[in-house]
Amino acid sequence: MWEQAVHAFGTLVLSTSEQGWLEIALKFFPFVLLLELPLYVLVMAGIVRFGLREHRPDRQRERYPRVSCLVTCYAEGEDVRKTIHSLAQQDYPGFIEIVVMVDGAVQNRATLEAARRAQDLVAGLPRRQLIVLPKWQRGGRVSSLNAGLQIATGEVVMALDGDTSFDNDMVRHATRHFDDPRVVGVAGCLRVRNAGRSMVTRLQALEYMLSIGAGKTGLSEFNLVNNISGAFGVFRTAFIRNLGGWDAGTAEDLDITLRIKQYFGRHP
Repeated sequence: MWEQAVHAFGTLVLSTSEQGWLEIALKFFPFVLLLELPLYVLVMAGIVRFGLREHRPDRQRERYPRVSCLVTCYAEGEDVRKTIHSLAQQDYPGFIEIVVMVDGAVQNRATLEAARRAQDLVAGLPRRQLIVLPKWQRGGRVSSLNAGLQIATGEVVMALDGDTSFDNDMVRHATRHFDDPRVVGVAGCLRVRNAGRSMVTRLQALEYMLSIGAGKTGLSEFNLVNNISGAFGVFRTAFIRNLGGWDAGTAEDLDITLRIKQYFGRHP
């Protein structure tokens, strides 16, 4: 491999006499930057705007809508208890319905049993309910979300991952946006829970901070959020049902985001 690299470099140097350095440079210039740079500038401008905006304290809310947390599970095992516990312990005076959908429950019996045992984390807590919905045949994430949507009773529905835990003020902060009747979807911010475990997790935490945290913060200042994450998305239930729920296929989070944008494009 080393000999091939040396040969390629020599060929490149020799070719400069025929093509010129400018032509060689243009061949290797990352033209993708011309497409990405405007986005980065927009995100940075939004972050600056967010930082300079005058902080406004939370207003006293008149109502706290009923919330259904749709937790999609496959092979999380005991980790699903962390997710359920973090939702049950939310600092939210409204009702929280936790619907845990275990996809492929036949082969994922450990996750199913862990979710069922989590009833002890919810029992006795006021305005909290845990529903475990086993999907015995594997159907995928979209199938799980739509199954949960069918039985959800909340005015606001949250699409969440079974290996994700949440700050105890998450529901309170996420639902306040729906006080505005024009809001139908909210994108949550994700961080890596075990960021300090290894170099890989630290790099992943950095990626999440730049692509999710900074990206959504900057774009939200201009109402231009381009994707409501599948691991942490919040929606107005009636609107999602009106759209027909989540669509089959990959990247269901991007699909639902684009369909929301398309709807408002047709109904401004």
